Amino acid sequence: AFGGSAGGLSPLAAALGERWVAQNRPVILRGALRGWPPLQRWSDSYLRSAVGGKAVPVRHSPQECEGGRLFGDPGRMQAYESSEVPLSELLDELSAPHPRYYAARLQLRRSLPELLADLDETHPAAALEGGPAAALGG
Repeated sequence: AFGGSAGGLSPLAAALGERWVAQNRPVILRGALRGWPPLQRWSDSYLRSAVGGKAVPVRHSPQECEGGRLFGDPGRMQAYESSEVPLSELLDELSAPHPRYYAARLQLRRSLPELLADLDETHPAAALEGGPAAALGG
């Protein structure tokens, strides 16, 4: 299936990269994360217990936009401020109607290495570029 070898990506992963990624075309991989351990383990309560006190980098915007803050507008990238908050505070914010924080591509290896033990690098999803293990967030 997807699984890579020490020398590189599997033929299927390489074909996905060539057909969709290299051409900047969207693709939906149904069931690609089925059975991936973090999907079963990483509940809010588990994350709070395991790493809730760890500081993680976040972005926040001091400007209000229609009752909330606007993230994702490339024209406003310079308007975001960066800081660090405990992961538990980020989780609280993410459940709010208009979260104040945005954690873009939170690097697990750098910010939350304690979670690496939960990853299964042999899972087919690990063959995707960077793998889902590379980061949390969009």
